Amino acid sequence: MNKYKKGSFGYWWTVIKGNEDIEGKNYSGNIDCDNNQLTSLKGCPQKVGGWFSCSNNQITSLKGCPQKVGGWFDCDNNQLTNLEGCPQEVGGGFYCSNNQLTSLEGCPHKVGGGFEWK
Repeated sequence: MNKYKKGSFGYWWTVIKGNEDIEGKNYSGNIDCDNNQLTSLKGCPQKVGGWFSCSNNQITSLKGCPQKVGGWFDCDNNQLTNLEGCPQEVGGGFYCSNNQLTSLEGCPHKVGGGFEWK
């Protein structure tokens, strides 16, 4: 039995993609989970060496997402109202446009590229 619910990153990564569980670990590559009807980022690695994109889903919270991303981070086109739980360090750009943001509270402490939120 899988420990993740359908709609979570962990379910998509382990059941749909057939990969080994990476929750809380370091992952050296890029992760593209766009357009997968995700509602949760539960099951994400702690750190992603490349870029991370979870755009065009139905995510309502960034809790559980990687806390450090070496490249860019893209969470455009979701249902976010705030940025709590987002990565604290992003090596490239941070993109969170086309959400229902009412606050930028919780935004990253360090962004190496652009920051788009409208």
